[in-house]
Amino acid sequence: ETGEIKGLSEIGRATVSRLRMNGEIQVKARKQWLQLGLLRD
Repeated sequence: ETGEIKGLSEIGRATVSRLRMNGEIQVKARKQWLQLGLLRD
């Protein structure tokens, strides 16, 4: 529901950070997709 991607492992967290998967625009887009039912959390 936060729109953020959370890595489950150390490598996953590093990947999320390195690829900047939780940038402001990405998080806003994911929140909208969740509201529209296009994504599941």
